[in-house]
Amino acid sequence: MKSIRTHADAKVSVSFRSARQMKAVAEALGPEASRPAGEKGRVKILMRGKVLQLQFQAKDSSSLRAITSSYIRMLGAMVNVSNSLRDLERKSEPN
Repeated sequence: MKSIRTHADAKVSVSFRSARQMKAVAEALGPEASRPAGEKGRVKILMRGKVLQLQFQAKDSSSLRAITSSYIRMLGAMVNVSNSLRDLERKSEPN
């Protein structure tokens, strides 16, 4: 992760039921993290066991709030889709 002159930082950790789901979410977030839209903030994605950790760095608290909110919304959407797909797979399995 390219370092920026940091005045605000945060860490968000999310526990998953499966390492497979966590890895899928991390891979989906990867392109966004590797090519940030602006120079005001950065995020680093770490995987430890079944825990996904997002480490945020930003120039100021407003930028930190914006980048953190964006990633949490994306993360929530990805988890919802993943859970829905899992439920559909279970329903379509022969009894």
